[in-house]
Amino acid sequence: MCIRDSNRPLHAYDADKIDKEIVVRNSKSGETFTALDGKNYKLGNNMCVISDRSGPLGLGGIIGGSRSGTEFDTKNILLESAYFVPSSIRKTSKLLGLETDAKYRFERGIDPNSMIDGLKIATDLVLKICGGEASKFEITGKNSHKSKIILRMFIAIVALMAGLIFCKAGIDATVLYYNLGQKIELEIDVPIWWMYLAFPTGFLILILFSTQMFLEEILNLKNLKSKAD
Repeated sequence: MCIRDSNRPLHAYDADKIDKEIVVRNSKSGETFTALDGKNYKLGNNMCVISDRSGPLGLGGIIGGSRSGTEFDTKNILLESAYFVPSSIRKTSKLLGLETDAKYRFERGIDPNSMIDGLKIATDLVLKICGGEASKFEITGKNSHKSKIILRMFIAIVALMAGLIFCKAGIDATVLYYNLGQKIELEIDVPIWWMYLAFPTGFLILILFSTQMFLEEILNLKNLKSKAD
């Protein structure tokens, strides 16, 4: 199921078939799993599985299981909107020989910010078509996207400071050679300070780029927080 082809795969479980709770964990060697394609798969170590107390319900980001699959008489559903590490998806699907639409999308990278938006759109569609009531959303797991935003902000600050320092040094050198009035003897006389002018100009561009990057990441961080709220 892909909401309006927005590259946001989701999965629906029959909530009444889930044994107590759902956990995301690594598989254990020898575990078996019956997928929605009707085939049985023997899992290896460290494959990402969505599981309850009775065992795997699905392979994270690849395919769901028949044990918790929805049917015409399903009354309660649990919608999953998640982000899975692309390299893990690619490795698991290759080992098991599984090709699915979800796998195709997840292994190429899904926007982590689309998790909540995709879930909201899917919930609205379910309520509109099937009726019923929606529960509150529950967000679990680590938000790696926030860490990446903070890292990019740090890089932007370092680049900005370096740009300011070297831009100041370039300006000082340009002013020095301008006052000295020295020239390079070519076909035409070129003042040396013209050459040194390239340094502050280049670092000024770095300052502007770093400032823009920093401001963009602040906006991304605010948007991420507002979506979480």
